[in-house]
Amino acid sequence: MLDVKAPVEVSEVVPVFRSGAPYVSATFTNQTPLPQSVTAELRLVGSPGDRPSARVNLPPGVSAVKLFDCAPFAPTGGDKYVARIKTTTAGGYTTSSDYSVTFAPVSFVTVPPALDAPLDSWSALPAITVAGRSHVIRSTDYYNGKLAVSAKFAWDSTNLYVAFDVTDPVYIQTHTGWETWKGDCIQLEFNLDPDRKAETTGNLVIDAGMVRTSEIDIALTATGPEAYRTHSYSASQAPEGQLTQEQLRLKVMQTASGLQYRAAIPWKTLGANKAPVSGQRIGFSAFINDMNQPGQLDPTAIGLYAEAVSRDSSKFGTLVLLASGK
Repeated sequence: MLDVKAPVEVSEVVPVFRSGAPYVSATFTNQTPLPQSVTAELRLVGSPGDRPSARVNLPPGVSAVKLFDCAPFAPTGGDKYVARIKTTTAGGYTTSSDYSVTFAPVSFVTVPPALDAPLDSWSALPAITVAGRSHVIRSTDYYNGKLAVSAKFAWDSTNLYVAFDVTDPVYIQTHTGWETWKGDCIQLEFNLDPDRKAETTGNLVIDAGMVRTSEIDIALTATGPEAYRTHSYSASQAPEGQLTQEQLRLKVMQTASGLQYRAAIPWKTLGANKAPVSGQRIGFSAFINDMNQPGQLDPTAIGLYAEAVSRDSSKFGTLVLLASGK
């Protein structure tokens, strides 16, 4: 078979923020021995707004990064978007490719947010809201129309901070440990290496450790708040099992409208051997599980950057770590 390469390759299509405003960054590479000039156009599929474009002039074999302003699309933090980039060379050769992007800024904090404080005390941080049947990813028949979540994130050199306020009038959690997913809880999925492509060597242990992924379930149980790592990229570096307060500080408060989850997750717990830097992206998704009646066969769930209950890190959204004051 003849493999025809496009004159200009588009790669590394990722969300970025500049002064708090959303952009899509894309890398363009000239794959020919001749200079290339292309017009690149961005579209967020299904979103109204102008389609930003850029002119890219590339010498042979050279790459260039361009930013596309997404403010006209007014993207929301809780949704996944298809970023469609169309390129047209001066000679009329046209290509179009789709990429999944999310816009979830994570603010840098100099003072850690209080874990026992209401969500409005984190008022300086942007909120991501998920609600409605379109976000239900498990047991749709049990969805009562009321389950919703408002989430906020922050970070510093020590921890990733998460705050989830869940609207859920019925609280049912009769499990502990690994089985807390069967009741009201939140399943958090992380990938510290969203740009690293998973490879297959035939050695399952080596393959699993190439991308630092993990799942941590947080719940309010009969014995108090629990955090349990149910999946890990490495049995030695991040073993599965109950997490201590040193490994993850957790506060869960029950309210008249539902549950408030607050957590400070050390980067070390997620598999990092050093502090992250501003601009870094973290793969992330979450399932907000809900039991509405005793005997329910399976919890219903809404998803944040999750289209189905899966540990496929290639389908996660991304959190973008912002610099201080940005």
